[in-house]
Formats: sequence, C-alpha cells, structure tokens
Amino acid sequence: DAIAAAQRRADVSIPLKIDGQTVPSMEQLEVRSPTDSSMLLGRVACADANDVNAAVLAAKAAFPAWRDAPASTRADMMRTTASLLDERRYELAATMVLECAKPRDQADGDVTAAIDFLRFYANEAERLGKGHQLNLAPGETNHLTYEGRGVVAVIAPWNFPLAILTGMTGGALAAGCAVVLKPAEESPIT
Repeated sequence: DAIAAAQRRADVSIPLKIDGQTVPSMEQLEVRSPTDSSMLLGRVACADANDVNAAVLAAKAAFPAWRDAPASTRADMMRTTASLLDERRYELAATMVLECAKPRDQADGDVTAAIDFLRFYANEAERLGKGHQLNLAPGETNHLTYEGRGVVAVIAPWNFPLAILTGMTGGALAAGCAVVLKPAEESPIT
C-alpha cells in the first residue's frame, strides 16, 4: 500500500531551503526511478555556488544560539524528529524502494536505523551535556565541558539515503554544531 501511495505522490517538486526559507533555483534535477526510467518521481532544486555560500553564512549565524541551547533542547528536537520518522516509516521506505531500487526490507531497515541514530544521539547529547568533573589534583576543581565547534557539511551517499544522512546530521546537531546538508543526487527525495 505504501509503495502504491508513493507512486501516486510521484512528480513532487522539492525546493531549495536556506535558513528555513524557500530560495528560487535556476536549475532542477529530475529524479527518475532506476527500475523504470519513465517514472518521474520528482524535481529537486539545485544549489549553485552562491546558494552554498548563503547556506554556510546562515549556518554560521545560527550556530552560536544552537551551540548554547541546552543539551535537553537538542535532544528533544531529535526525539521529536525520530517520532515523526516513525510515523512516516512506511512512506519513507516506499520512497526509497522507488528512488533507489532498494529492497523493501532494506529500505525499512534504513528508516529504522535513522530513527535509532536520532534516539542514540539524543541520549548522547544529554549525557555529554552534563560534562565531567576532573578532580585530579588535591585542592583543584576542574570541570570538562563539551560544545559545538561550528558548521558541519553533510554530503549523504545514495545507498543509505536516510540512515547515513540522519546519522551524520544527528551527531553534529547533538554536539551543538550547525549543519549544511546536501543529499545524494541519486536519492534527494528521500
């Protein structure tokens, strides 16, 4: 049923987003099913060098607030996203079946791995957000804290279009980094 629904949703248009805003794109990539090249799955906006620079600048501007957000805030965002992915589990897996020719069981595994990554990194954000007491020398009190380092570029592979993308992005966001994300050209709809 999910695959039939994904076929009915074909020919979607996915815009370029920078800083939460839709940005006009001069070029679009047509995404076709590798098992049936007549099946147009959608059109995805492409970024040019100016768009990439704008995305990096937006991420740099957003970074200090995200870095300084409590670990619990970052963890809550990841748990919310994991729940949303879980609600759309079969839809996402079906999209992968059509877009990547991934077997159904492996596509489902890709989605559940993405969910697991988000929940794992949510827990790690909270654990590492507490820091560590380092009382190594008598009379000294030392506390180790972790914080984000800046902007992370994530370039996802096509063969695990959701799990690896989510793992790399989730780890960076959990650590308090901002992310600029580029999906694989072969699987940008997923």
